[in-house]
Amino acid sequence: TPDGECALLPEKGLCRENFTRYHWDKELGDCKQFNYSGCAGNANNFGTKEECHKFCKAKSTYLKLWKKVWDAMQSWISRGYS
Repeated sequence: TPDGECALLPEKGLCRENFTRYHWDKELGDCKQFNYSGCAGNANNFGTKEECHKFCKAKSTYLKLWKKVWDAMQSWISRGYS
């Protein structure tokens, strides 16, 4: 997906530890806390909320802007401008 790792659902992982981590919630448009076991999981896993915001919020903002540009271009094309 265009969102890459930020679109992945949080995965607790396979180990037995219990670490507080943060993941990007695409629907919410913000970072949420989750419990991570310490191993495996996926890339939507950040040590701090700030780190999560820095990576995924910037990416999300860029993708929203790009979608607006794309939609505008499609609108022009559908009206015969190209």
